[in-house]
Amino acid sequence: MQTTVEQFLETLELAKGGRLESTMSLVPILQHFCFEKGWVFTYDDIVAVAAHNAGIDLKQSLPVLLLDLLSSVKPTTEFSLKEEGESSVKLTGKKINAQFPSIAKSGYLTNIAELTKWHEAAKVKLPISYLYPDDYDLLTVMAQCFAQNTALEMQAGVIIELGKQLQLTVTDNVTLTHYERGLKKEKEPLCIIVPVKFFRELSRLRTLIDNEQVEKGMIHISKSSISFNFGGKALLLCKCSEFKSKSKLDNIINQYPVKNLTKIPNAFRSAVQRAALLLKGPPSESKAAALMKGEAYKNVQLIITEKTISLKSVGHATKLDEAVAWKPKKWKGTIKTAVHIDSLSRAVGLFDSFSFEHSSRVIVFKTDNLTHYISTMLAADEPEVREEIEDTDDIPF
Repeated sequence: MQTTVEQFLETLELAKGGRLESTMSLVPILQHFCFEKGWVFTYDDIVAVAAHNAGIDLKQSLPVLLLDLLSSVKPTTEFSLKEEGESSVKLTGKKINAQFPSIAKSGYLTNIAELTKWHEAAKVKLPISYLYPDDYDLLTVMAQCFAQNTALEMQAGVIIELGKQLQLTVTDNVTLTHYERGLKKEKEPLCIIVPVKFFRELSRLRTLIDNEQVEKGMIHISKSSISFNFGGKALLLCKCSEFKSKSKLDNIINQYPVKNLTKIPNAFRSAVQRAALLLKGPPSESKAAALMKGEAYKNVQLIITEKTISLKSVGHATKLDEAVAWKPKKWKGTIKTAVHIDSLSRAVGLFDSFSFEHSSRVIVFKTDNLTHYISTMLAADEPEVREEIEDTDDIPF
């Protein structure tokens, strides 16, 4: 079987996303490219990525370190692959002479037939364009909240709810992002939680396979899986599970209604970005002590009045005390709270308007159908409250 480095690498780059990302694995096949019937795929027992490769007809696997070897070879170099029994594959060509241990097809965790059946069995279909409205990368914005904490159900991935609407929710316990839009046709009700890796691969493959057929494609969804076919060139599949805490999630979202929104002034955006850069430096204590407290030293005091918005550092070696003037139409009274500067910086950079109710500890940001919540701490100038702010790194909803 003869091919070029460029052609082979193109296929491997498409298929590599399903491999186990950690190099520490007792199951070698999780870090192998599996070849079968003109396809190559990787699978970590949760996410599978398969790429069509008609030019290579191997029947066993190759380790992912093959990518490193071929990346250092001239792209136009031709080489051949030859199976040496069922335990190795030999690569020969100009400046290429290597033999890799392989795993026979009998050692695969799945196969192309199973992956295809898995994809086609899902009955609920959703246009991929719903995740990229007006070419706006919704997933990139929601990624700001990705926690990937598999110990807690609500933080294990992206929550997808279908019915009369499409709803996507993701949280890291301190911030929460929620998206909703109407559907032309009501879908079978379901609520699932999808591992973050699926959405990262969806965005990655979409940039590599850019054609009209992909943009018109449909995401296939069931209670146990989610998948997408990239016009026959690649197939992305992922196991998922039913989300069992829907009532808890609904209570959180309903508890903080979006009202009294005020446009974020550009001067405030600039002040927050400057503060984020300023507070990247060391805290006012030893590094070890800071690590024990997480990144609480990055909390800033936020004071909002009808005339100014002020930012002050809390427990940091760098003194921050900046105020910007503004003239809001709907703002009344004075609000004093504390918030992590990184969370605030991301929010003001992505959203158009915000609000903060006196009775709430949550700042709400809004852009179109996307709502973002940041849980904050009520703050004051007293030393004991300042200590509480410094010691607090995780305020759950």
